[in-house]
Amino acid sequence: MTEPPERSAKGAYLMLAALITIGSLLGVLAYSSFKQSDAVITEKVTELQTTGKTLTATQCIGDVLVWFDECQKSAIPELCLKGVEKTVEVCLAGKNRFGECDHMKDEFPDGRWAFDKCLEHDVNRGSSRIIRKSCVAAYRTLFEYCRLKAEAPT
Repeated sequence: MTEPPERSAKGAYLMLAALITIGSLLGVLAYSSFKQSDAVITEKVTELQTTGKTLTATQCIGDVLVWFDECQKSAIPELCLKGVEKTVEVCLAGKNRFGECDHMKDEFPDGRWAFDKCLEHDVNRGSSRIIRKSCVAAYRTLFEYCRLKAEAPT
């Protein structure tokens, strides 16, 4: 009977080094992509702190949806989607929305409400899933903002 050949540890070390190198490269790429996404979202939030003072609530949503479409092309789409709520809220906070929100305070819209509102922005069943989700998130944010934060002028 012949004995199996001895294996050198050199091959295992090379494999381990290759895995660590590949893992490090992937980590650097992921971090870079995350930083790019964060910069895109932060830039829009900063812009909306100013422009939100002049936009209606519907214009805020329209502006955010246009931004989202561009954001998902240059950044991580899921992070852009999470940024929709923040950007809409920042835009709405730009001025008192009591007049626009007064009719929503006691409303409890069903699941179709946001979808029906999205049709006004040409977001429909033919739109991609993430576009539909961004629009629904924007309108849910508007509803919650109106329900909880819009105050009567003093």
